[in-house]
Amino acid sequence: MWSLLKGEGHRIQQLHMTHVTLEAESVLALLQALPANALEHCKIDISMPENNRQQILSLFSGDGRRLRSLYLSRVPFLPSNTFPRLTSLILDLSYSREDPRWNLRDLQNFLAGSPDLERLHLSWVWRTAGPHPPNVSDDTHRVVLPHLRTFTLNLHSRFIGTAVPMILSIVELPHACQIQLNQVRLNDLQAMSPSLLSLGRPLTRMRLALGATFHDPAGSPSWDWSLVLASRQADCAAIRLVLEPVDMRHAPNPLGAAFSKLPLFADVEELWYSSSALLRQVLLPPKVRGLALSIQSWAPSFVHGYLAHVARVCAKLDTLCICVPNAEHLRDVREALTSAGPNGRPRCRAIRRVAVGYDRPSARLSRGAISLRDCGAGTEVSWTGRIARLSGAEMETEMERLLRAAPQVLEEPASIQASWPTWPGFLLHSY
Repeated sequence: MWSLLKGEGHRIQQLHMTHVTLEAESVLALLQALPANALEHCKIDISMPENNRQQILSLFSGDGRRLRSLYLSRVPFLPSNTFPRLTSLILDLSYSREDPRWNLRDLQNFLAGSPDLERLHLSWVWRTAGPHPPNVSDDTHRVVLPHLRTFTLNLHSRFIGTAVPMILSIVELPHACQIQLNQVRLNDLQAMSPSLLSLGRPLTRMRLALGATFHDPAGSPSWDWSLVLASRQADCAAIRLVLEPVDMRHAPNPLGAAFSKLPLFADVEELWYSSSALLRQVLLPPKVRGLALSIQSWAPSFVHGYLAHVARVCAKLDTLCICVPNAEHLRDVREALTSAGPNGRPRCRAIRRVAVGYDRPSARLSRGAISLRDCGAGTEVSWTGRIARLSGAEMETEMERLLRAAPQVLEEPASIQASWPTWPGFLLHSY
């Protein structure tokens, strides 16, 4: 096989090397000598001894001019090659006892050779001590990646707060780049805020998610514990923060203070929730115009109380989308929206568009839909209907199904958009 690769390497367009049983040194020797005149997509997953690691290494006989995607897993070195056509780079090192020997300046030099990058994913590249800041004597010019659409950083929660400012000190992200940071501690949000706001425009599109091990009091692990904030601008900066798991049973209000103090949330216009527990705990930014709620556990008193809170805080709210488990809950939603406030007016009187979707239909309501037209002072569009999951759409959220089913709610100048960037898992990425 090795002889074939060496002899025909100049014709290979896709190369996947995973779970290689030969010694790492033999594999590295092959990768260094392999001609790559036609190589466009490459995935390398080899387990190297942690005591035998190099900082940078020249691959493919120094070639790789046509390489478009590169995925390095458990490979601690950085290629010294220049890949001018590279559009996708994933580094998933996953070493447990020692950090890589390459530093931020090495990463900067590598990225400088790939100005066409569109996706950059760094996973577990630092496991023990985190990145070291660049030397002050080094060149301070940041690498500009004008085409970068997604940047993902997945680290231990101890390092994410310091790694973000360091990485953003060597790489300049375009305004519309969508960022994902995993394992973020609530206490680190304040420290990261200046670096994130230095992107040049307000972060008006944002998604917050709680870690996968977060306790679900409703007993519904299939629900996506997430909160999505998004603006109406298609080219705005987007960020997704996966927060370190916190158990709300022992932390009565872990997110409220962060929302009330951080400038990151000051310009939020569109807000998505998909957890009843988060509805109870998270404060609402005052500029919210579009609100999307997915409620898995149902209590009419809670819905009435929460929508009353929404009316007090979100004075600019004009579009509301709600996902409920059962069509039987439509009446509760209507009553909560139309119940009189302190001055005898509907609590959510400013709503112009409202949509409610449900997973399970109701035989009792099959003959007539419940109208939501008068849920606000001047409701222009209302919609109710089933949002059953389609085959082959397992990863689709309830709110995405609702927005697809009720496109009229999205007509301009509605405040909620159906689209949101996808964040594929590192090991599930396909080339």
